[in-house]
Amino acid sequence: MLSKRCFALAAEAKWLLYQEMMTYREPGHAGAAFEVLALVETDLARLDRLKEAAADWLPECCRTGLCDAGFDPGELS
Repeated sequence: MLSKRCFALAAEAKWLLYQEMMTYREPGHAGAAFEVLALVETDLARLDRLKEAAADWLPECCRTGLCDAGFDPGELS
């Protein structure tokens, strides 16, 4: 589980995760970056647009929405 500090740092640097997804167009890099973005991105419409733009190189679990469901930031330690 992400600690509050880790979550805050990832949220501050989410532009790096967007860059990672669009630069390294393969499932490993893009999928890992997307999974973290799914946790920290507050603009869900932007996340959906990213998912559409990167659909060709995202792993299936990210394309289908399994990566971006069920997280409660209140559970952070």
